[in-house]
This record gives sequence, structure tokens and C-alpha cells, in this order.
Amino acid sequence: MNQPIRYTISRENDVLILHFSEQTRFDSTDFRQVLQNDLNDGDNAKCQHVIIDCSGMKYTNSLFVEAVLRIAAEMKKRDGSFCLCGLEPFVRDLVHVTQLDHRWTIYDDRAAAMAALEKASS
Repeated sequence: MNQPIRYTISRENDVLILHFSEQTRFDSTDFRQVLQNDLNDGDNAKCQHVIIDCSGMKYTNSLFVEAVLRIAAEMKKRDGSFCLCGLEPFVRDLVHVTQLDHRWTIYDDRAAAMAALEKASS
């Protein structure tokens, strides 16, 4: 049985942090709408930057890539930015094979991503 994509959202100043959870499968059931609702919920709608933290996520598939593409498009509409961090080897390979590592900034961990965003904002 498939599980919905699970993630948590937190905020630091004007940066949304989406931490995707480890799971065995991804299911498209309503995730697109849930993700859009979360990005546009209350103060989240004012955030111009997103960090997608993949630490601990050892497996993913094209549905995750679709989620990241949607987030990237939303941040572009907001004249903001986003980045990935904490990519485990399988996820890093997927991003590399799809050549998305040429489009997206990738940091080793959340602290490095946050420092880069703070430096770019100042």
C-alpha cells in the first residue's frame, strides 16, 4: 500500500524549511493540493525562500522530483529562491541523472543552506 508524501514545514524568518521524511513509496494521492495549500497557508505565503531538507531520505522517485519542481516554480513566482540540502546518495544520484543539479543549488546540510540564503539576502 502506498503512503502519501510526508514532510514537515518549519519557518526561520522568511525561509520555509520542508523536511521530507524517509518512506518506502511515494503516492500521488492529493499531495499536489496539500503541498500547494501548505505553501500558501498564512505566513507561509509571504516566504520567498525554501530549503528542501532531504537528510535521512534514502529513496525517492519521480513524484518527489515533481514536488520539487512545483516548489521551484512557486518560489520563482514569488521572486524568491530555493535550494536542496542533505541529499543521501540515492537522492543525489537521481538529481544528478536528471541533470537537475545544474538548475538547483545543493548544500551539504541545512546550516550551510541557511547561511547561504542569509548571505544572499543581506
